[in-house]
Amino acid sequence: MFIRNGIKSNLRAKGRTALFSLLIFFLTATVILSLSVLLYCNNVLDACGRAYRSIALVEYMGSEYPGEDVPDAAARAAAEELTDEAVLSVPGVTAWTRGNTAFASVEGYERRAGTMPYGGRGVIVVSRVSAPLSLADPYASISDQEDMEEQPVYYTATMKTALYARSGKEGTYIDLLAGTSGFIPEKGKSYILNGSFISTASTARQAGKYPTNGYVIFRVESFLDSDDLPYLEYDGESEIPEVFLRAADQYRIMNNFVHVVPCRDVNDVYVFQQNELHLAEGSMPDPGVPFSCVISNDLAQRLELTPGDVISLDELRGTKEDRYYLKPAGSAQTFTVSGIAAAGSTGFGTVWVISEDADTPLFGYLLGTVSLRNDMAETATEALQALVPEQVRVTLLDQGYSDAVKPFHSVRKTAVDILLVCSAGVAAVLLLFAFLFVGRQSSTVRIMVSLGTPGGKIALWFLSGALFICGAAVVSAVILGTALRPALFRAIADAAAAARTGNGPLWFSETVLGIVKQDTFDPQVPLWPNLLAALGIMLLTVIFCLLFLRLARQGWTRKRGKSRVRVPRGRTSVRHRNGLRFALLSIRRGGLRSLVVPLVSLVLTITVLVLGGVYQGWQNELDYALDNTHIDGMVVSLDGRYYSGLALSVSDVRTLMAAKGVDSVSLSCGYHYWLPEDAPDFAQNAFGREHRMEWISAQPELVSLNALEAAREFYYRDPAVTWLEGWNESMLTETEVTPLLYRYDEVVDERPIPVVCSTSFLDEHGLTLGSTFSPMVQVAIDYFSMEVPVVLHVVGSYVQHEGKASIFAPLSCYIPLSLLTGSNDPSVRGNQTLFTFRTCRFRLASARELETIRKHLRSTSFSAVNRPAAIRMALLLRDAAFLKFREGMEHNITMGRIMSAILSLMIILLGFIISWLMTFSRQREFALMRGFGTKKRQVFASFFLEQAILCLVGCLVGCAALFWLYAGGITQPLAAAAYLICYLLGTAVSILIIRKTNLMELLAVRD
Repeated sequence: MFIRNGIKSNLRAKGRTALFSLLIFFLTATVILSLSVLLYCNNVLDACGRAYRSIALVEYMGSEYPGEDVPDAAARAAAEELTDEAVLSVPGVTAWTRGNTAFASVEGYERRAGTMPYGGRGVIVVSRVSAPLSLADPYASISDQEDMEEQPVYYTATMKTALYARSGKEGTYIDLLAGTSGFIPEKGKSYILNGSFISTASTARQAGKYPTNGYVIFRVESFLDSDDLPYLEYDGESEIPEVFLRAADQYRIMNNFVHVVPCRDVNDVYVFQQNELHLAEGSMPDPGVPFSCVISNDLAQRLELTPGDVISLDELRGTKEDRYYLKPAGSAQTFTVSGIAAAGSTGFGTVWVISEDADTPLFGYLLGTVSLRNDMAETATEALQALVPEQVRVTLLDQGYSDAVKPFHSVRKTAVDILLVCSAGVAAVLLLFAFLFVGRQSSTVRIMVSLGTPGGKIALWFLSGALFICGAAVVSAVILGTALRPALFRAIADAAAAARTGNGPLWFSETVLGIVKQDTFDPQVPLWPNLLAALGIMLLTVIFCLLFLRLARQGWTRKRGKSRVRVPRGRTSVRHRNGLRFALLSIRRGGLRSLVVPLVSLVLTITVLVLGGVYQGWQNELDYALDNTHIDGMVVSLDGRYYSGLALSVSDVRTLMAAKGVDSVSLSCGYHYWLPEDAPDFAQNAFGREHRMEWISAQPELVSLNALEAAREFYYRDPAVTWLEGWNESMLTETEVTPLLYRYDEVVDERPIPVVCSTSFLDEHGLTLGSTFSPMVQVAIDYFSMEVPVVLHVVGSYVQHEGKASIFAPLSCYIPLSLLTGSNDPSVRGNQTLFTFRTCRFRLASARELETIRKHLRSTSFSAVNRPAAIRMALLLRDAAFLKFREGMEHNITMGRIMSAILSLMIILLGFIISWLMTFSRQREFALMRGFGTKKRQVFASFFLEQAILCLVGCLVGCAALFWLYAGGITQPLAAAAYLICYLLGTAVSILIIRKTNLMELLAVRD
């Protein structure tokens, strides 16, 4: 009965009960849903953290990148400069594995695929050697020594025995080439030969370089480790000399090696992290557990190994210049096979072992692989990039983790913001609820106390009604929130999936290098946090109600005593006077009341201005970045690893140059050059010519380009060119010369070509800026080549840090510029096929139009990394830093727009409420003025002008802050004007309501 009466007592105030029930229901439901979304996003992020793996490749961008077998001294120096302690100290780095790998031999393993630089070497026994035959005329025989010296010859023979050979079969015919060995066999005899099997294209056979009968070709060559003759007449019965047996064993070891890749976690090795390989059997070894390994499929099949078996690796060591010149090192280790990789196009004869870094020289440009925490991968990559030496690139490969979690991070942050705001709103509403339903009931408390009601029952009386109202709203909100959770989770998952599709905005971006996993997650979100939140709201209600009940029992009545009464001085009558005078007098005599309104208006106006200023400042910063950021791009291979050594057609380049939003395109291509005095003497025969071609192919290049940034040497380093007076980089595009390909015997162009040379090249050859010199250039297209003399004029010099001494010349030295910018007539299109470009860089016209340019490039059918399209040019935009900045600013602006709008609205409504209270609390003063005969219009004007003046003073003082806080735009002035208007509106509404109230009722009102 007592509880029921307490509930009924509170329910009598129907309007107040309905209002607070709806407020508590709405805020509680929002808290429940935002908490559920927060937990859902946390669970998805945890699942992504387990499903994805992030690594960073630390690579030196050398001139021969990404060659895996290059002994680059600069790359080794950079690797030594990068210490393990420095890398591991970067937050987010979990492991660091250097790029040094090793080799080993395994008994019984024969390598049949993969890299084998010495795979053509062999030691064979041949019999029934023919007379010398002419390469020029295969049907003609050579009769004397003089004819053999004048024209290249070969021999046919039967391969009787193979001490070691990967080509040919015993008992079959083969062709023999003497090369430079001096081998001149006698017809019909047998020989033991050391050399190489040669694989030739049919076009080379037709050109007269090799025999055309289709037999396997074997060229006699010197031993690798001996000065003995590589041939010996053999009778078929005597013992084979030791030098040939050692050579056969050496080739067998060098060609049947096993590649040993040490790592901390096999999952983080590039081929496994990028899903180029996966396990067919077994499991990945536990990270950090030594002497466990994963082996390649071909190794498991050759040795008949299964998971759990043991494999013994005998170490092999190469030299500092040739990693494949292998010899036994005399040490061995045993590993347990944990898993077997599936058959694939890579990883032949490879063992991935859990061990420390290999104690071998670095070959190639991979300095190491960094294992990263997914949630800190981007910041760790930036820190690593700042840490590594110049010319070193850190590439993040996160399997699409950042793209996958980005929507959930945004939703999570929004849920946190809403949860905080609604939690504060719940606390404020419950505080006001307890004040109105309990704190204002002091008269009821006094009556119950005077009747002798125990304190416990008084508390039960008030709590029963308050908890009934609050509890009904909270339970309803929990039921609704629980019912809406599945639909809300599906909507979030669908939105995230839509943002991750291939049609998303990140085509051509460097942020999506590598594979992108498309995993989906459906985590279970428990209900107990929602119930706990509901119980917390109920507990907070009880606490507030008990607090206000205690205050009500203490009594809020004023103590008896004297009161100060302000007695106006002078004439106070407002009869026959306007409202402005009364308003000014009221302000003057208002005391504290006249100070509260300006101070409140000042604080609220400054708050609105600060909120608007922060939002507008973010917008201004983003606009500045959009207008002043330059985004560069480059053409890369389809896997994103190669940026030079490409073969880009003129038509594709023209399409890129004409693409909307592409501001400039930089191109390069080169021919090998040499100085005649530097060339060694070569034999005047086919083998001499072949060796000469090999020597020329190892010489530096004369690179034609239209901007120095197109040179692979300057992709990751500033050119820093010293120019001859009067010259600059524009000479690369403004100089017109005859392309080298067009310089036949009848086409002569003796004009010096302006070039930029390395300082080391100039010093070595005694040249300076302004000097001229005449090298030879080999112009080659497919199997056609010619040597062209040119005259070069040195107009600039650069510092060569590594690689070969490239010389940079105008682009017109390689291709007529009209082919790039001219017409599309058939003759021009036909000439385009003669030219291809090795490198290509470009710059976008505007960062503001980045996404529009992205869509246009895609609609033009350009390829992206791992996303081939009709045009097989893969474009890569260097936009990672810009995207991160823009994403952060846009998120701040979006949240700032929402929060500023909400807070500004609350402040504006607060101004309305304050003005209402400041006016509505003076009802008796209003009644007295009406009682003394003041007209309604005059009363309205008096009260309205008073509040208007007070508020305007506060706003004007606050607006003075615009001189320091103004960030441009109209956001701040509009917010301040909106506050002023709402304050005055609240004043006007309250006066109008009071004006409609009966005069006697106003006189009876207690302030």
